[in-house]
Amino acid sequence: PPLAVRLYAASGNASFEALTERSTDLAAVLAADGRVRQVSRNLGERIGAGDRPLADLPFTELVHAGDRARWLACLAEFADARVPDAPDGPNGKGGAKRSVHLDRLRRLRPGADPLHVDMRITDHRATPGLQGLVMNARDVTDRIAIERALARNESKFASVFHARADGIVIARAPA
Repeated sequence: PPLAVRLYAASGNASFEALTERSTDLAAVLAADGRVRQVSRNLGERIGAGDRPLADLPFTELVHAGDRARWLACLAEFADARVPDAPDGPNGKGGAKRSVHLDRLRRLRPGADPLHVDMRITDHRATPGLQGLVMNARDVTDRIAIERALARNESKFASVFHARADGIVIARAPA
């Protein structure tokens, strides 16, 4: 298997592996400074990590240059926030954890077009066994491609009918 997969599996965190094994989401645990600690198999495969080691890599290096400012602003929100309280609520669930959502962040893929993702980062620095930022993302690359194709087609359709002086009538035949 690719090194990224071996890294997360060898990390000794069986619960992370169990949670991400059959998931279609892309997941990672990041250190508070944004360095990669663990990645799901899907994330390693989707970004084409191959044998490239991801552990301790600044996640910023995986983000498209045009989106790095948004990514760094997201990390800064966590850096400015205090660590959430340890679990203390009913059923040991603890209080609210800070969460930030990033839409359509582009990730780099060697030799391929960027991967577009919708991503949520949640602060789990006080959660035993995690002590980091948990990133969950969905690949929305296909959806964006479809939206762009629809916009192009709509533009072509509109230009055909806006340039014409005559009109079109759509009538339903009587039953």
